[in-house]
Amino acid sequence: LIIIVSFRFLEETMAKAYSEDLRIRVVNRVKENKESHQQIADNYGVGVATLRRWIKLHKDTGSLLHKVPTVTRPRKVNYKKAQKFIEKNPDKTLKEIGAAIGTKDALYVIRKLGITYKKTLLVRGAKGRFERGVSKNSKSNPKRKSRLS
Repeated sequence: LIIIVSFRFLEETMAKAYSEDLRIRVVNRVKENKESHQQIADNYGVGVATLRRWIKLHKDTGSLLHKVPTVTRPRKVNYKKAQKFIEKNPDKTLKEIGAAIGTKDALYVIRKLGITYKKTLLVRGAKGRFERGVSKNSKSNPKRKSRLS
């Protein structure tokens, strides 16, 4: 019973989007130019920044509808091609790998494949830069020695 009451309390205190009807009434009141933005905001119980945001939205789009969240596209990466390229060319930089496999986010692809890499200092063509393996911080790494032994 206590949990249900607390959920009801959360529902009552959570912010909800203002209705489109209220938005239209507020923007129409601003267009009449009889009162200041502060007075209109106080009368309708909204913030001045919200009022100005609605005015800008109406001016830019002609509508006051709620914004619909955008959905991003999934990456189009051929992971097998990327893995073969990295195995054949372990000395390539992230930028070169990205250009070869057709993505700017080569580091994401490398991590997704479980490939680790060593940073090389001042040596451009060091062989063995990329290698397949488990990261050093992984708990499942069999090469990692216990501090107790």
